[in-house]
Amino acid sequence: MNRVLSMVILITVAAGLLAGCAHSPTSSDQYTLTVKLNTPYNQEFTIATPVVLNRPFEETRLNGEIKNTISGVLNQPIDSKYPINLTVSEWKSEKSNIKDTTELNLELDKPWSGGPVSSFVYLRTVTLSKKKL
Repeated sequence: MNRVLSMVILITVAAGLLAGCAHSPTSSDQYTLTVKLNTPYNQEFTIATPVVLNRPFEETRLNGEIKNTISGVLNQPIDSKYPINLTVSEWKSEKSNIKDTTELNLELDKPWSGGPVSSFVYLRTVTLSKKKL
């Protein structure tokens, strides 16, 4: 009886490992998203995070007293452009903060620059690149 139970456990573990491998992202689905902030809240502050196609991401980094968060979902490319709704939050306090979402179509290794309000005041540079393993 112990032998049968051991065999069932072994088969269950093996099946779980195989199922986990089937759902792991391939290296072709892994990217690095870099957001450089040059705003009244952050001067020359960069956040980089790994992203996987079609999976939500969120990365938070502190720059002194400013809490910075980037989030979104990187979608499958269309004509070599990767659609993403990127949300950027820069939070100093309840009364001093900014948060907005920008719809972008990023090309690999080609920086996009712009921002809310006036791009020379709130400049963000966003770059998508293949993750180096």
